[in-house]
Amino acid sequence: MALQSQLFGGDPQLEAAAVSDPAHIVPGARGPHVAKIQLALIQVDGATIAQDSIYGPATAAAVRAFKQKRRILNFQGQIDDIVGKKTMAALDQEVLARERGGGGGGLLLNFKFDPLLIPIDFKLHVLIYFSGVADKDNRGGTLLLPGDKVVLNDMTTFTPPQGDVKSVTGFGGSLVTQAGVEQAFAIIQGVRDRRGKLIIYGFSAGGVNSLALCRRLSTRLPNIKVDLLVTVDVAGGRQTPFLDRSVPSNVLLNKNYFQTFPSLGGSFGAPATGPGNHKDINLNS
Repeated sequence: MALQSQLFGGDPQLEAAAVSDPAHIVPGARGPHVAKIQLALIQVDGATIAQDSIYGPATAAAVRAFKQKRRILNFQGQIDDIVGKKTMAALDQEVLARERGGGGGGLLLNFKFDPLLIPIDFKLHVLIYFSGVADKDNRGGTLLLPGDKVVLNDMTTFTPPQGDVKSVTGFGGSLVTQAGVEQAFAIIQGVRDRRGKLIIYGFSAGGVNSLALCRRLSTRLPNIKVDLLVTVDVAGGRQTPFLDRSVPSNVLLNKNYFQTFPSLGGSFGAPATGPGNHKDINLNS
């Protein structure tokens, strides 16, 4: 049976784990599907873990705690840290109940963009990163792992205010595909808590993607505001001669760092434009 919750439904790796033993999810796994499991554990069991997309020791302990409370045993009658069919079913049903406004104890994160209606005692902050890696490196739009880039690593290790949690996801920048933008949009749509902060960072080719994501949010989810957009040397020059550098009005603050002296590839930054609140910082000065 397909997963029913908005959080899990349609995710191919989670759907597979719900019906196939070989597809179960184990420590060491990485990716957005792990972030969804982490978020579910935070929601329904009050797990104090980072939503970092890495199935590490803390997440494994949270899985064991969840299974212990619900007596989800493996074939040997033991509690393990594998997210398989029974664990996926239990998580899915509890998340679904909370998405519908029901369920008992535990923490609840609203997926219908009405967090003020739900008494939860933490905020979820969402951080999205787009690197300067472009398509020629075969990583345009692909998911990056923490540690791949300095800024992404800093975002991953950043400690939010006490009691709050964060979601950090990074993508390779791209000048020709919007794959990373679409994935980032889906993450924000799925987990955004409007009481938390939404921060987007884009460098070079990734700066193009970060602006595209803000515009997509403005058009398709106009009630969501971007608290901080950081753009660094948004790609320009020969590759993008007519680049739209406008910052939409849903961006509360854009800090735009740019270097007007062209690189060897002819790329350069420039001042931001548009209705958004932007502060240009010329690195030549």
